[in-house]
Amino acid sequence: MFIETIHTKPSSAPKATIVLLHGVCFGAWYWENNFQPWFTAKGYDVIAISYRNHGNSEQKGSLKWRTINEYVEDVHSVVSKIDGTVYLIGHSMGGFIVQHYLQKHPSANIKKAVLLCTVPASGIGGATWQVIKAYPFSFLKALFTFSFAPVFNAKTKAKKLMFAPEVKDELIDAVVPRMQDESFRAYLDMMLLNLPKAKQPGIPLLIIGGEDDYLINKKALVKNTKQLGAELVMMRGGHNINLEEGWENVAERVEFFFSAEK
Repeated sequence: MFIETIHTKPSSAPKATIVLLHGVCFGAWYWENNFQPWFTAKGYDVIAISYRNHGNSEQKGSLKWRTINEYVEDVHSVVSKIDGTVYLIGHSMGGFIVQHYLQKHPSANIKKAVLLCTVPASGIGGATWQVIKAYPFSFLKALFTFSFAPVFNAKTKAKKLMFAPEVKDELIDAVVPRMQDESFRAYLDMMLLNLPKAKQPGIPLLIIGGEDDYLINKKALVKNTKQLGAELVMMRGGHNINLEEGWENVAERVEFFFSAEK
């Protein structure tokens, strides 16, 4: 099936290929104005992926019932064709997918991976409780309709749940209208049905958390870090730390990790 990729190449021979994996309710498009051009300018091939039923990827069945395993296979359909060194960057659900991917499709080509504000291996229960506390009726509506549009379909709700308090309205206005619904089955996978094993992947991992992340707290990331034998860095920002003002600082920390001898 057709999986959308946005691929940018440096002007000279690339250092490596970076694959960008998006989070809940997004697509490859949300890397286009930040990480993608920044890392390309640093000399990397950069490929952003939209999973099936996201962005401009092929629609297969109802979005509501797409699984995490299907998203993992969408990533594999792209990564398996890359020659040379590969680095993975997964945000939110994308970080959860990276954890599954490294267990299901270990590859000598994948040298390092970064998880940004990741859904931890223990699942999305903590984030679910945060949503319930903030918007209980919207969450109930989501459960009854098998749709997460009621949770993120308003500027005020999206800002509270997914961005740092100081984020400017201009960014919210640009991002929220482009957000889409998410698979209810994938949510259940992240809640309980398909949690990754607490297993170290055998490659260096960096987890970056947002100090103002309303959904994923530091305690959950510390636990995940220990499970994976990863390094944890907390940085200023909310859940969408890759979109917010100051994302360049996050990109610089990631690039430092990629370029370090290890």
